[in-house]
Amino acid sequence: MFSWNHKPQLRKAQNSAFHPGETWAYQTRPHEGDSTFFVWRVETLPDGSNVVHIQLQGLKIQSPLAPGGLTEVAQHLPVSETALSGSAKRKVSGGEALPMPEGYEQWRREWERGRAGVFTTSLGEIADFLEQAMNKDNEAPLS
Repeated sequence: MFSWNHKPQLRKAQNSAFHPGETWAYQTRPHEGDSTFFVWRVETLPDGSNVVHIQLQGLKIQSPLAPGGLTEVAQHLPVSETALSGSAKRKVSGGEALPMPEGYEQWRREWERGRAGVFTTSLGEIADFLEQAMNKDNEAPLS
């Protein structure tokens, strides 16, 4: 699900199917048919592969800490371009690149320290992972 094989050097991607400011439809979980992803930035890793920094929108992640019990946005997710390409269906709109969210800087610092990675699985599986993580502390103990 994650790739940890990295060195700190990242550079702006020169070749990618994804571009900052674009919104894409993707293969969603069944109950999130209108969910899309927004492209913040695309960078090239030292191994030559790309990481696409995205925001997932229109989620329906159960979370007892979220207003109304649902989280609808995952602000910053670093996803391998290969994994993202497997989930992407079609570009919904182009647009202007926006300033990176705060989560990117935190990810970048941890990446440079060797303590952060990149998602290497489908967006639906990432949404499942986020939902499990958000509800981990609320699981009933086993008897």
